[in-house]
Amino acid sequence: MEQAPEIKPCPCCGSPAEEKTTIDCDYNKTENKPTTSHIECLGCGLRTKELEFSLNNDVLVQLIDLWNRRLGSDEKFAHEMKRVKDENTRLRYIVASSDLDCIYCKLPSGSHATCPFGGDCARTNDIVCGEQQ
Repeated sequence: MEQAPEIKPCPCCGSPAEEKTTIDCDYNKTENKPTTSHIECLGCGLRTKELEFSLNNDVLVQLIDLWNRRLGSDEKFAHEMKRVKDENTRLRYIVASSDLDCIYCKLPSGSHATCPFGGDCARTNDIVCGEQQ
């Protein structure tokens, strides 16, 4: 049996992750449930797909390889994350600055000054963050 590699931290939040197994406990065998396993982040809950155990393969090694796959180098990943966050900020700014009703409190666009959240309004935050970009 192949030695299982170390499980890397979560690519989204950096928390540790672990292998979790679902075992068929239906002793009456009224349903044929396979025993499955997956890797799951202990922080944010991100997880791999479940793989069914088989006597002919090493599911844990396959799952860890799947979990440990990354976009590329840490630098490339950081660059891609920054690009996506910047795009998200830009899109939120466009929506918040538009004539659309507020996506947060549903006030009509001309009534923004009467928002019950005042300066803590998420729409205001979207505008300010977009202007700072």
